[in-house]
This record gives sequence, structure tokens and C-alpha cells, in this order.
Amino acid sequence: MIVGGCTGGTAGGIKIPRLIFFVKNAKLSISKALNPRKIAMVKIDGKVIKDTTPLSNYLLLFGFVYVIILFLITFQINDFEDAISLTVTSISNAGPAFNHYGPMSNFSQIPYFTKNNIIYINAIRTF
Repeated sequence: MIVGGCTGGTAGGIKIPRLIFFVKNAKLSISKALNPRKIAMVKIDGKVIKDTTPLSNYLLLFGFVYVIILFLITFQINDFEDAISLTVTSISNAGPAFNHYGPMSNFSQIPYFTKNNIIYINAIRTF
């Protein structure tokens, strides 16, 4: 539910090319930590990605926003499984949540303050 969507699509989760970049960048970072003198670049479709900082920062921001929203929802409801599914649904626009907030329910049980904060945090993340 978090990962999926093609480049240019309207899916709200992490796009597949960004995930591929993140995995390649993680491999390169581990390789450079083991061999400090190694000179290597991240390549996607044969093209070298010169500045990897913006994409890495985006994924870190996505994870940070996920944790913030998870804490907000966890303090409002008692079921951790519901909190995780509501967080994924609200961040990645993945459709209905699981368990008590599934397709036959809605988000009316979540306090207004929490719902507004989730909307504002997601709006900040998209800019």
C-alpha cells in the first residue's frame, strides 16, 4: 500500500523509480562505507544521477511524515493495527483502511483536530 505507482501517476505512495533509486543509493552507500576509496555513481537506465540528495531527502521526509502521523493517530485510537492502516491510507491515498476503518466505515471516529493536522502535514509534504 505504501509503494506503488508509476512516474507521473496520481498514486500517492512512493513511486517505483524512487524506490529503485533508494535501493541503489543504499547499496552504493554500504559499498563506499566498506571501501572508502571506491569511486562509483548511481545509474538509472544507464544515466548517472549526479546529485542524489533531493531524492534521498524526499524519502526521509516521507518516512518522517509517516511517523508523525502514526503518533498522532496512535494517541487518538487504541488499536495499533488500525493506526498503521489509517496512516498508510492518509499518506499514500491507498483507498480504504483495514479492520475497523475498512470499506464499510469512515473516519468520523477520529477527532477533527487530528484529521486537520494530517491534511496540513500531507500538504506540506507535497510541496
